[in-house]
Amino acid sequence: MKLLVFAHIPPPHHGQSYMVKLMLDGFGGDVRHPSSSKPLVEGIQCYHVNARFSKDLAAVGEFQAAKLFLIFWFCLQAIWIRFRHGVTSLYYVPAPGKKNALYRDWLIMLICRPFFKKLIFHWHAAGLAKWLEFYCNIHLRSITYRLFKPVDLSIVLSKHTVADAEKFLSSRIQILPCGIPDPCPDFDETTL
Repeated sequence: MKLLVFAHIPPPHHGQSYMVKLMLDGFGGDVRHPSSSKPLVEGIQCYHVNARFSKDLAAVGEFQAAKLFLIFWFCLQAIWIRFRHGVTSLYYVPAPGKKNALYRDWLIMLICRPFFKKLIFHWHAAGLAKWLEFYCNIHLRSITYRLFKPVDLSIVLSKHTVADAEKFLSSRIQILPCGIPDPCPDFDETTL
């Protein structure tokens, strides 16, 4: 399976970007830039578009005009990879309930989605469906549902975060808890 990973890796360093890096490393990295490590999972070839919209944590989720250019630049990269390498599956991490991030997702789905046969969402931030239902008008909700669904596979972090995947009519929902290694495995002995 050829998979276009449209997500960023550190920096800035936070849970979502770190998980994407761990996933890419586990699959052997971007096949266009081979690493020396053997993939942990055979049969999945990743093509990575490092969609880094923010240079630091303070800029995450904030509007900046330069981010509009970056949206189009990253989308062009994704479409080029689609045709150059025959990638038909798009992996994407949807936004939380924030308007600026939602508008970004709209543009990306509007531009990229028609080029890919399968869509995989990895729900790191829970609550988008609830936010749309209770805090947005019907127009925002309608556009979002039209651009996002149906989803072929939704990956959620726990059974408590399944609501988003269900709301966007995911064909399959897979629970995959965070697998971040313990940053301080000897906490009891050294720190405590």
